Amino acid sequence: MHHPGERDPGARHHAFIGVGANIDPERNIVEALKAIRPVLPILEISRFYLTAPIGKEREPWFINGAIHVLSSLEARPLKFSFLRGIEQRLGRTRGDDKWAARPIDLDLLLFGDCAFEEEGLVLPSPDILRYPFVAVPLSELAPNLRLPGLQKPLRLIASEMDTSGMVYLERFTKDLAAILL
Repeated sequence: MHHPGERDPGARHHAFIGVGANIDPERNIVEALKAIRPVLPILEISRFYLTAPIGKEREPWFINGAIHVLSSLEARPLKFSFLRGIEQRLGRTRGDDKWAARPIDLDLLLFGDCAFEEEGLVLPSPDILRYPFVAVPLSELAPNLRLPGLQKPLRLIASEMDTSGMVYLERFTKDLAAILL
């Protein structure tokens, strides 16, 4: 098991990033992925879904999906320097309200086979087991992957969740794939 603090300058890690937005989501998701691509090769993208906001009925709906990338960065710099930097450039501010509307949300969901918990970073992300808008796109990219400590593959975890509030955005997904892949 690789610990994120170790240095291996030539290492390339498979990482999965949750992507979401509910402020101008079509534009901001494209801009975020265009900013990611030159640094982290995007190997595949999931379907993207329209999803209701949690706990905020009056907020705009989200568009959510996931991407599979190859990272030469370690987990902490990937999350806190690179992904947060893109969020800030696209106007994301982080306040006390974790459910506030946002132009972009880039969450590190999985990083190689890392399983650890430290200040501000838990891998695999606990949101995978909480939210279908995280689990379903991730399961499309890695259906047979088993999270550390769990016997069920992702496709089974996702299949047991309530996805009635998710609408597949076929055209947006195809347009995104055409731009990025």
